[in-house]
Amino acid sequence: MKKILVTGSSGYIGSHLCAKLLKSGYEVYGLDKNRPNAEFDTFLRQNPEYSFNFMLQDINNKIALFYSE
Repeated sequence: MKKILVTGSSGYIGSHLCAKLLKSGYEVYGLDKNRPNAEFDTFLRQNPEYSFNFMLQDINNKIALFYSE
């Protein structure tokens, strides 16, 4: 399974991109300073087989990104 990082994954375009990538078989890592929107959160709960990992971080904070799990 290929891995991909999507920055801005909580926004309108980012959440739709993540959903499309998940449906295509990718393991998706989402990075955003905001939590995922309700529509995308519902999509993830309805499809637990998809591999989505979310990191609540600001991409401008380099130290937090380095130590993020």
